[in-house]
Amino acid sequence: IELVSHSHSLHRMTEEMTGAVNLTMEEDRYAELLRSDCEAMAALSEAHPMLQEVFVYPFGAYSPESEAILAELGIRATVTTDIGTAEAVPGEGLTLLPRVMAEWIR
Repeated sequence: IELVSHSHSLHRMTEEMTGAVNLTMEEDRYAELLRSDCEAMAALSEAHPMLQEVFVYPFGAYSPESEAILAELGIRATVTTDIGTAEAVPGEGLTLLPRVMAEWIR
């Protein structure tokens, strides 16, 4: 079993988070939320390095800005809610990966 970060508090749908999901939130505020959320997860996850290296986007909301912020924070892989499987290609990185969710397998 691998544990990866699905965020600390960004996965709770609040009025403010609607802006993040719709990518209409002010960029500075979004950056502040994302940074503080990742820092909280890092503080809670010292024994689980994967929590500090992989980020699964809550509600699938991502942007070039979020990718840059997460890279600054040391996140090595990001996962979207796009349906699919990824093929790792040397030198191309592990960002914006699609995923297969258990609810889709029936």
